[in-house]
Amino acid sequence: MLGQVKFLALMDCGTRMLQTLRSSVNYRIRGAWFDCVVYTVEGETPVMGETGTPTARLHYGEVRALLRYREADLAVVCNMVPVEANEACPLGERQCTRLTWAVPAPGDGDWSISVVPISRVRRLIHVAPDFGELSVRKGVKALPARYTASVEERRAMHYYENALFPWDYTARCLLLKQLLFATLIPASERGQAHLPLGVVGHRPLELAWRSGRGRGRSTASRVSDHPAAPPWLQTGASAPSPSVSAASTPAR
Repeated sequence: MLGQVKFLALMDCGTRMLQTLRSSVNYRIRGAWFDCVVYTVEGETPVMGETGTPTARLHYGEVRALLRYREADLAVVCNMVPVEANEACPLGERQCTRLTWAVPAPGDGDWSISVVPISRVRRLIHVAPDFGELSVRKGVKALPARYTASVEERRAMHYYENALFPWDYTARCLLLKQLLFATLIPASERGQAHLPLGVVGHRPLELAWRSGRGRGRSTASRVSDHPAAPPWLQTGASAPSPSVSAASTPAR
């Protein structure tokens, strides 16, 4: 079994993006993490899209296990089905898909399960509980049903696909950290200071890195204490002002 796997996702706009699919009952000793996905079934009859062209039928579900086989990696998916959205909900008003758990036929178990090749997983989806329906059913202080709750309570839950979730947020953060690193370290000394780009606690002079031999343990240190740090940073002097030319100024 696998805890996570990377795959090339296909967004609705046609953009390809590398995503990490996670499925673990105790991810990094912080509790359960089961990603939700959109997937397709090979050989299934396509449906007519909004533009009048045939498109693959989309299926939704939560990945409960990742299996590695010689032929292909597989995802064990607990299926979800779209239901009518409530336009009084902000997500429903914005035509986000409302989901609930798929209930199998009597005698076929408690949940509808599918085994999906990773190559058929289209993309990850961010799913948020339908708190409006939950508050009407159980009160405003009710919490979403946990995995330890009864089957009836979990089946009664409804969710929304949060189509507004920014999947490229991590990429933007990495870009900002690279710009910060380029500003702090002069170009003449940038090749000598092999400093990481992570920022701890929003303090730009404290960076964290992972050791390849540390089995995932993180350590943090001030940049000024790093043996490869430039002299002006080790002595605590002010950073030299970077020169910005008109050609290098980004367009607004």
